[in-house]
Amino acid sequence: MRTGQVVYKTARRIVISVVGGTILIIGVVMLLTPGPGLLGIAAGLAILGLEYTWARRWLAEVKKRSGQAIDDINNEESRLGGYYSGVKLFFKRLGRRCRNGLKWLARSNSETPP
Repeated sequence: MRTGQVVYKTARRIVISVVGGTILIIGVVMLLTPGPGLLGIAAGLAILGLEYTWARRWLAEVKKRSGQAIDDINNEESRLGGYYSGVKLFFKRLGRRCRNGLKWLARSNSETPP
């Protein structure tokens, strides 16, 4: 193997490790804070899976479990029927009011007093 190929493979592995690891850590943090944590974890594992077999195995497990969770949610939603729709509507309206409040707050803070 030539020196250029060794340098390329090493650099590629380092970049994949840093980028994938960073996104994976951000995904774990987003599980505890607002944000799409599972999406971040899946993206980090997908990037790490380009280089590492263990990441591909973990990603397959995450996909399997997320599919099971989606099926459970859909089954629960159909079982609860109208109640679930009411709760969903409540949180949708609550989110809209919070978003409008934040827009109002941002608008009022951007106006400088004379």
